[in-house]
Amino acid sequence: MKKKIIATGTIWMSNMQQINNASVRPVSAYNTKHLQIPAIALLQSSPLPEQAIRTFSRALLTPTNHLFVNGRYIRTGLISGFDSRKLSFFQRIYLFLKSRFFTENKSVKISAVWAHDSWSNNYFHWFNDTLPRLFLLSKQIEDSVAVLPVELSKITFIVESLELLKIEHQWIDQKKSHRFESLSVLHTATLQPDINPLLQKQMRDAVFSAMKIDPQERPFRKIYISRAHARYRKIINEQELLPVLKKYGYDIIYPETYSFKEQVKLFAESNALISIHGAGHTNCMFMKQDAKVMEIRNTEWESQPLCFWGLANIFELKWEYITATRVSEVSNFNDVFIAPHIFEESLRTFENIK
Repeated sequence: MKKKIIATGTIWMSNMQQINNASVRPVSAYNTKHLQIPAIALLQSSPLPEQAIRTFSRALLTPTNHLFVNGRYIRTGLISGFDSRKLSFFQRIYLFLKSRFFTENKSVKISAVWAHDSWSNNYFHWFNDTLPRLFLLSKQIEDSVAVLPVELSKITFIVESLELLKIEHQWIDQKKSHRFESLSVLHTATLQPDINPLLQKQMRDAVFSAMKIDPQERPFRKIYISRAHARYRKIINEQELLPVLKKYGYDIIYPETYSFKEQVKLFAESNALISIHGAGHTNCMFMKQDAKVMEIRNTEWESQPLCFWGLANIFELKWEYITATRVSEVSNFNDVFIAPHIFEESLRTFENIK
């Protein structure tokens, strides 16, 4: 087994040239306005995840997306179908024996890189967990090919982003076990991946470069993301808010009607974004420095992750929020209601942010 270290806050390139992130701001450095909110204060000192590129020979990838090398279970920091921290010694033995000897095995003779998990089909997780890892691995491992479940080939934004970044890939049938002559992973110390600002910025810059987007060109649009076509997490009285948004010059967009490239271009041209907490908000990573975003959230802060606050800090966007009244049992998926006069008051304040 070869191991290439990426120390906390540092990325080691293939030529062993160290890139130090001393100039990268900590998570809370850009948006300090709301640090009095306990949920945000807990995140203010979040460190970069400790990561390392590890290349294995004779690696077995099970149908459950678990990795064994020479019969030994290897934890990688990916999210698996079940909690590997609770996988007992006997369960590991059973999983290995079943996957190796009682499941169809396919031999894969390529220099493979692996980064997918059970959340990779989700828009946010693809662009913040999976794709940045594949992007780094494809640059670091010579002649490498990303292996991905064939089910992901049906998701347009996945295929489009892989092609845009020129990441070589091969679809695999994950009902089978796969034995790799060489398999490289970006090992992360924590079970659930944390966003690495360095990787995120490098990937975003590569997207801009591939699309010939000038990061210095001044954005001019103001957009509101509607989730009217979504199954959950909707504003039930959105129709009452649309006239207010149009009054202040906001375009109403439905991200699912745009291709990935069209979304990148649209958000790169936008200097203001308003959106309820949801996948479309992920595209704020394609907005330019000093643009502003307002996230519509539950009043119960613990019910929704602060992932978009984190992205706003990474890309130095001005982040604001407005809380809405839930109309069902509190969760990350509940619908909400916002009184139009309260919404307009918050929007007016948001517009005055320079």
